[in-house]
Amino acid sequence: MTCENEEPIRLRARIRTPFVWVLLPLIMGYIVARFWQVSISFLVYFGVVLGICWGLAWWLDRRIWYWNLLGVLSIFCLSWGHMLSTLPKYLDWSEKPEREAYLVVKIRQLFGVKNNKVQLGGVGEIVEAEKHLNNLVGQKVYFFIKNNGILMDNGDIAKGSLIEVKGIVSSINQNAEAGFEKYLTSQSVGFKLYRGKLLEIKKKANWFYRFCYKQNKEMEKILERGRFGVSNCCVGTYKAILLGKQSSLTPEQKASYRITGCLHLFSISGLHIGVVAGCLAFFLRVVNLRNPWGAIIMISVLFIYVQITGGSSPAMRAFYMVLFYWGARMFWRKSCAFSALLVSAFVALVLNPFELSNIGFQFSYAVVGSIILYGLPMNEILNHELGDKFPTIIQKGLRWLVNLLGISIAANIGATFLSMCYFNVFAPGSILLNVIVIPLASVIIVMGFIVLLMGLVGLNFIGEIINSVSWLLIQVMEEIILLSLRVPGLFLDSFKANQIFSYLSLGILFGFLYWSHRANQLQKWRFYLMPIGIIGLFIGLN
Repeated sequence: MTCENEEPIRLRARIRTPFVWVLLPLIMGYIVARFWQVSISFLVYFGVVLGICWGLAWWLDRRIWYWNLLGVLSIFCLSWGHMLSTLPKYLDWSEKPEREAYLVVKIRQLFGVKNNKVQLGGVGEIVEAEKHLNNLVGQKVYFFIKNNGILMDNGDIAKGSLIEVKGIVSSINQNAEAGFEKYLTSQSVGFKLYRGKLLEIKKKANWFYRFCYKQNKEMEKILERGRFGVSNCCVGTYKAILLGKQSSLTPEQKASYRITGCLHLFSISGLHIGVVAGCLAFFLRVVNLRNPWGAIIMISVLFIYVQITGGSSPAMRAFYMVLFYWGARMFWRKSCAFSALLVSAFVALVLNPFELSNIGFQFSYAVVGSIILYGLPMNEILNHELGDKFPTIIQKGLRWLVNLLGISIAANIGATFLSMCYFNVFAPGSILLNVIVIPLASVIIVMGFIVLLMGLVGLNFIGEIINSVSWLLIQVMEEIILLSLRVPGLFLDSFKANQIFSYLSLGILFGFLYWSHRANQLQKWRFYLMPIGIIGLFIGLN
């Protein structure tokens, strides 16, 4: 069956990007570097020579396409060398006992804790150590410390601060397959310091990070206003959705959200940045502020929001995508979602090659890529088939439902392989659940964003009214999630997929989707059925 009357030209134009041939050799270079270490200077020299040859060949006659192979090989060699140059030199402490240490740590990232007045957790780089532990200098460490009488919630301790701490130091299992230690190893963290105490603040954070920290605390207070009779769980969920504070969630909540595939709602990522960007775009359209100033204002506000919420990796990845999507409009160029996705992945990987092994990175780009390559064409075809057969209001409602269902199906397809690999969960029920939960979460984010704006300008009474509505919606959302867990067959947690086989299947899926776009196969129904068949075969073989 085909749809011959109207071709989805808009989506076909979005997929025409040569940047995929920059990203693929970059990724392959990083992967090879993990298993094969050679001279970095040789790789850089060879890569530069190949790049110069490619540039000359392209300048002389750009019509000869196979000269581009020189460019691909150049990027491959340079990325191989880049990964080797950034590989951490872990100290082998596996045979050494835990020991007490006095360290000076430069903070790279702070994690949310339930009571940050007396406790603090995060990741930093060791810049000073005792003489007999001097080999720890330069190593990354995860720390969890108590304040020891020093004020910690005034903004002085933030990203970039230097702190002197005392605690028990031990190595992290570099072969961890899951859990928090897996995340730490993906960020090249080799040690952990626990039962720690803060001894001194050697250097305060700069003015910008102090400002972000204080605004974060102020926003927490704004989101708690008018909470008479509202449970701590509900308020904690509200703060987790708006500010990404997963420490506000109970272990039971985290477990239910993980199984149902809804845990991404509580990490500032694509959904949050997209909704906030949509609100800003609507405001800019109302005040008739066009490009390039509109794009500059949107990007600036989003950057500040991301930094206030902690500047986490998922938030920065989503920001990069919006930056390149809207950045094109700053120069009066046409925006392209798929190109913005590829460029944001490229920038994230160049800045931190270890993002490639980050589970969150893999999920983010698998899901968003699936939505762009599979979900959007599906929505366009289904809307074309739907036609104009119903009254206007019903027609708009059906189109909205079709679009939401298409995006939910695409997101589930993109996440299935990784969910089964890392979490042993197969969640077909998340397709229908997300159709309900994502709109609710989006409304909560919009209302929370309005509450934050009202609170910052002093209109607290309006914020309290909106908070009450948001808490009610959160209770409804949580009841729906808990109810879905009681339905047999919607969420199965007994699947275990081989990691290499999962990556291979995911690569086959995206290879098929990309080829279908390039070969203009979007109007064929096999384009929409083949990914489902790939998942079925994947599950059967596992």
